[in-house]
Amino acid sequence: MLISAFCYTERSAYSQDAFEYNSNQVLHPEWFIKVTDWSFYTAARVAILSSVTIENNSDVTYKDVQVKLLYTSYPAPV
Repeated sequence: MLISAFCYTERSAYSQDAFEYNSNQVLHPEWFIKVTDWSFYTAARVAILSSVTIENNSDVTYKDVQVKLLYTSYPAPV
């Protein structure tokens, strides 16, 4: 069942439609969506993300984009 689902995905990605697109834009959106700017502030040792600017470099309009942020803080040397 897994192999047939994979083949169906590949056929639909390379099918000739009225709308021509790069299949990588559909199968790998993380290659085309870039975080260009972000800002945060800290309050009581808690980092709060205040804004994120993302840029879409593909021809496909994406919706429900989720951004994961890994924040690591080290104490200042004394």
